[in-house]
Amino acid sequence: MQLIAASCKLFENNLNHVKGPYGAHRTKGLKGQSLLPVLTSCVDDVLAQGACSAESIDLIVSLSLSPDHLVAKTNVMGPRIGHPLQREIGAKHAFVFDAMDASLAKTLHVVNLLAGAQGYRRVLLVRAENTVHLEPCNQSGFEVSNGVMAMLLTPDPTPSFFSEAIQWQGQPLRVNLAKHIQDEHSVKGQFVLPHDPALAQEINRSVDKILSNPAFSGTTPIVESWLSDSPESGVCEGPFGIPNDLAQRPSDAGQFQLVSVDLFSMQVDTVTLKWAQERSHA
Repeated sequence: MQLIAASCKLFENNLNHVKGPYGAHRTKGLKGQSLLPVLTSCVDDVLAQGACSAESIDLIVSLSLSPDHLVAKTNVMGPRIGHPLQREIGAKHAFVFDAMDASLAKTLHVVNLLAGAQGYRRVLLVRAENTVHLEPCNQSGFEVSNGVMAMLLTPDPTPSFFSEAIQWQGQPLRVNLAKHIQDEHSVKGQFVLPHDPALAQEINRSVDKILSNPAFSGTTPIVESWLSDSPESGVCEGPFGIPNDLAQRPSDAGQFQLVSVDLFSMQVDTVTLKWAQERSHA
């Protein structure tokens, strides 16, 4: 796809570190902290940067795992924040769907195909996470960083996409919902990703293979890190690594190769992304 604008906000004021082999510095939301207001602010930023009104958005796509804290009432459960966001910003012409378990790269690929086929020109991709009621994996310490991101996009007629399986036979990441949820303060579930030293090695091998693909020569790679701290930020940004990087780059930075690590399907996905030539046209 082509990028018009990007914005990302990690909850850095509440840095959390869980012990374990996959324990890392990850941002964490607060109890009672609703995601919708901060996500709306993030969306307002990208709409202003792209000179785009909410009413002109054709498609809203959401990527979220958090079971609650989406809106002000934290007893509302379900990771789909797209429809509350649509109502909040007044995007009354937008089609809305959720891609909860897909990687960012795969989602961009699918959305590009959908937008091209349906004639959508203005696409809003958002993610919002406050996993305060999801426990980390008790065996490995795995969890995800919390925050919000928004990307304003338009279709690209000449994209490249590739997926590489992680050659690892262990159990993929899953989120187990709690069996007994009594009220909004209860633990809603737990991340489960048992530790295996071979996993990180196989992820790196798949990433190296993807980065050596000649179809992506001449692009600038941006690679997600889900298991360890980023050398640049000192935080394991996970699903926010790519949008946080893009939000800090100038609009003349050329073409990117986005590399997403999908721990749910144990795939490494990659897709091209370029800046829109006219950031205000889409």
